[in-house]
Amino acid sequence: MTLFQWLAGTLMSVLLLLELILQILGRTRRSISSLRGLVWFLALIAILVPSITNRIASLLSIGRGADVLLYGTAICFLLAFFYLLHAVEQQREQITRLVRRLATERPFHQPMPTDRSAEQIENCSQLNPESENGETRRNAE
Repeated sequence: MTLFQWLAGTLMSVLLLLELILQILGRTRRSISSLRGLVWFLALIAILVPSITNRIASLLSIGRGADVLLYGTAICFLLAFFYLLHAVEQQREQITRLVRRLATERPFHQPMPTDRSAEQIENCSQLNPESENGETRRNAE
């Protein structure tokens, strides 16, 4: 075994063991942890038995084992990117619906009645967040 196989194999083994511990303790979602564990296990096998990637490459009619790893990585990154893009869009839609609902249930300001005296209008302009020092911006300019 080469130095790389020892170092990377140890790292993959530690990561695999960590995923197993997290699953036993219930600190992570089982499906996500299982997927990560599978990735660490496959990486460990590819590191310890590098000829296996060449066999997979010949079965798929791809030139080399390194090409199989490269293509597989590119496909996985694209899948992850589109999955995350979809998740962000879903979250954006949920936030929009939530904000709309909160805005209709608790408006920022109360509608002003149409028949008010000058004193009431003066008091309301002091509470207006757009006013400066009790004056509206129109009067200040």
